[in-house]
Amino acid sequence: MSVRAFDVAIVGAGPAGSALALRLARAGARVALIERQRERAFRVGETLPPAIAPRLQRLGVWDRFIDMRPRASDHMLSSWGAAELQSQSFIAHPHQHGWQIDRARFDAMLAQAAVDAGAVLHAGCRVRGLDGDGAAGWRLQIEGSEAALHARWLVDASGRSARMAARLGSERIRIDDLIGVALLFAGGDEGGAPRGPMIEAVRDGWWYAARLPGGEELAVFMTDADLLQGGGDPTDFALGRLAAAPHTKRRVQDLRPPSRASVWPAASQRLACAAGAGWLAVGDAALGRDPLSSSGIDFALASAELACATLVAAQSGDEAAIARYAAAIARDFDAYRALRAQFYALERRWPDAPFWARRVSGAQRGSEVDAGFEPAAQIG
Repeated sequence: MSVRAFDVAIVGAGPAGSALALRLARAGARVALIERQRERAFRVGETLPPAIAPRLQRLGVWDRFIDMRPRASDHMLSSWGAAELQSQSFIAHPHQHGWQIDRARFDAMLAQAAVDAGAVLHAGCRVRGLDGDGAAGWRLQIEGSEAALHARWLVDASGRSARMAARLGSERIRIDDLIGVALLFAGGDEGGAPRGPMIEAVRDGWWYAARLPGGEELAVFMTDADLLQGGGDPTDFALGRLAAAPHTKRRVQDLRPPSRASVWPAASQRLACAAGAGWLAVGDAALGRDPLSSSGIDFALASAELACATLVAAQSGDEAAIARYAAAIARDFDAYRALRAQFYALERRWPDAPFWARRVSGAQRGSEVDAGFEPAAQIG
């Protein structure tokens, strides 16, 4: 079997992995970008905050982004802490618009930009073997490819599963068991008036709704995994909860409901250590945020920017660069947790309901508990 040599092997071609591949390739590195999926499937994660604009501009993909014809939104709607629906305008924000995107197209756009910059994309490939100790590099056996890969640096961009980091012994610290049950309603008007994304708190969790560029309405019920268990079929479970969410129900009442819901993990979590000898993690693999923050893709791009600087510094002989990166991820998680607690504390209508009581009391429901990290500023 032949072996192809790279400077960096990135496992996962989501926003974080592709953005990092793009930056590194432009810096002259030989980059392998390994993606399990051959075709991009529908994914939840379609709301981008106004602050995404400068990140995409610095990444050099702003024109590609606009060519995707994303749906601009100038406000956010919420029923949080009160039954009435409130509107928050983005007009005072320097960039004035948030965006609704086709997530599959967005991910494909970033991956193609990385390829155009010189990264080698291995699509439909899975890492079935990993050897190395971080000092002399890594050898990756790739299922779906005739060649093995050797890389000096390994990057885990595999999402919340953090598959590569798990192989290297880094455990996940999880502080809740949040999941999303996603329903995609068809029949909306693609050219209709802009509708801002919306969140609506209910007794067992909260709803998120957004109009996608193709006219579909996405409605996602966010709750804890144990509250879904025993509730029967996830599709029936979520559709049955619409009765308690009048604002969300109104948005979808004239649309065609889906035949099947998709369930996806959305826990707040981070790796116990997001970097080590010869490797680091980016995006959701390093730190998974509550969708309430609408900052998952923003963090993915930010962590890719920091990871690029870290790898360039480490390759140049900065022995402390990797440790600084891991510390930055830990600090960012602590700052994020503080903001998350503040926002959930605003909703006080159901203090006896398990979903809200867990968040108000600070109860930990995950595989690990708070490790007591020092608070610090977020990654910029």
